[in-house]
Amino acid sequence: MFNMQSNLSKAFLFRLSIITLSIALIAPTSFAQNTRPLTQTEFMQMVTRLSSQPENLNTVIEELRSRGIGFEVTRGIRSVVATRSRNDATLRRTLDEAERRRLNPNGSTVPPEAESAALLEEARAATLAAAEGLPDFLVKQLVTRSYARGTSKSWITADRLTVLVSYREGLGERYKLVFKNDQAVIDEGERGSYAQTEGTTSTGEFASRLTALFAPETQAEFKAVDTDILRDRRTIIYEYAVKQSNSKHRISATAPGGVTEAEAVIVGYQGKIWIDRETRRVLRLESTAIDIPASFPVSAAVSRIDYDWATINNKRYLMPLRAELELTAGREQNIVQTRNDIRFRNYRKFGSELEIIIDDDDEEPPSGN
Repeated sequence: MFNMQSNLSKAFLFRLSIITLSIALIAPTSFAQNTRPLTQTEFMQMVTRLSSQPENLNTVIEELRSRGIGFEVTRGIRSVVATRSRNDATLRRTLDEAERRRLNPNGSTVPPEAESAALLEEARAATLAAAEGLPDFLVKQLVTRSYARGTSKSWITADRLTVLVSYREGLGERYKLVFKNDQAVIDEGERGSYAQTEGTTSTGEFASRLTALFAPETQAEFKAVDTDILRDRRTIIYEYAVKQSNSKHRISATAPGGVTEAEAVIVGYQGKIWIDRETRRVLRLESTAIDIPASFPVSAAVSRIDYDWATINNKRYLMPLRAELELTAGREQNIVQTRNDIRFRNYRKFGSELEIIIDDDDEEPPSGN
């Protein structure tokens, strides 16, 4: 289950939920007719304009992915990119991958269709099997919640939360808010629940979303479209989409306090998954909601989850490492965005002691990872 709430305006709180998914084929997205590599002048002009046109960030990223680059990425270029994009991690990673392709084009070739299809099926089997074998565990979530006016992406920190998550077979995930802005949260029943916290919240990153994506009843179709390197692992990127007619991706807007549901819609969504070419496991999942009715308070919803190996009770499991969630409320001149940056720390066997400390670990994964 994946839920999201946000008090993006005085009138509404927002919640997203994914129960089960049906996937349909999406053709590779083309953001530019020009297929020749970007020149340094072209790229720097695009990056420079981000200061006044931050809404074009995704276009710049897709131009990099689709066209690549024909110039050396110097320290000066990286500095300008960091400054103009407000140090956007996705743009930084995409630029690193474009540089790798420039230096080694043969190593960045998407494998033949048969090989890509076989890799996908092995990833499906491995994901579903792993979901059945999750251990009972505890983990700490460090959540930084921010907001921005319009589409500026000039994020202002709203608060910082520490959430204790426990998972037990048959019971699923339980979330408990323990710190807010470095202050301990007094347990007052439901009021101490993360789900009852005002503002954007999310659950279900551990298994629900991937198992729904790969469930046989979804009859999913994917297409291998790209390559990448995540945390030094060679991956194949697959695009996917969910038709609204098949989707059970639900967005609901609730009145303040989250007591009375105001309205809800079912939307489609599309995105990408990164599959490790050796382990056959998904290392990243991205999704973007589509077909949101124009009259609905939420106008956009984007999420990303990165997975990495964690040791629990002397065994290794692929678990969430980091997640990013963005919601947009309103349209035209009345847009407000929220972002949750979630880091998962200190996986432990359920029943063991988990030290709850205030953690300032803001370290990004290595560039290109």
